[in-house]
Amino acid sequence: MKSLPFHVKPRQETRDVGNPDTGILRFPVFLSLTLAERIQVREVDRSDDVFKATADLVISIVDRQSPDPLPEGYDRQQEIARVYAIVNRLIESPQDDAVGLPPEEVVIMVLFADDISEVRRQSEQNEEAKIVRACTAIIGSRLEGYDDWSDDDTSKLPEDLISAVFDFYRAELAHMSDAPDLDQLRKNLEDALGELQMADGSRPPNPTGEPSSGDSATLSPEPESFIPSDSPISPSPTFSKPSRRPRR
Repeated sequence: MKSLPFHVKPRQETRDVGNPDTGILRFPVFLSLTLAERIQVREVDRSDDVFKATADLVISIVDRQSPDPLPEGYDRQQEIARVYAIVNRLIESPQDDAVGLPPEEVVIMVLFADDISEVRRQSEQNEEAKIVRACTAIIGSRLEGYDDWSDDDTSKLPEDLISAVFDFYRAELAHMSDAPDLDQLRKNLEDALGELQMADGSRPPNPTGEPSSGDSATLSPEPESFIPSDSPISPSPTFSKPSRRPRR
């Protein structure tokens, strides 16, 4: 792993991952993911395909269950949103667990059992693939001499160790969301300036430094941006930890 000749070296912190039963790995902590790690996980992410399969199923259910003729005031978009929430609950729940479900959800689960099972299978496989790849990316990029570590290598590790490494990955990912949201920060600053102006009746300062002309009612233009151009931008997390562990 090559190192840059920093004039001021970044903070060096490590974290032990695992336990005496699984073995303990020591990873450097960056409080972020590297671009290479994010790209590796993105390569196996099929969340868009899962969403499209879910959307197709929802439309099928809505079309099949829509009354004919449609009653006055029927809102198809609202019905799609309602059925989408139901389908997501059914996908995330155990396949054979209908206890406590409302009758309508039981009917959907029975009539569309094969379709729901297929979307559930795709979703679980996608989450498992992302977990394995996330662990592969972390091991390969942060442990010296393991650049050629593969998904197959990861899949042979004990599930408890995979879970521990994935928890570390998620912790690093979570730190990335701590960076400021530039659009929100800019809006907050503009709102604050507006409140100050209303409070004391003064107008915002002219960003050019030139005095305002006479008693003109036109306000001085505000700066185009209140945010330094080199401020960090916060990327969005890719996914959250699923409830299931990867199959070995």
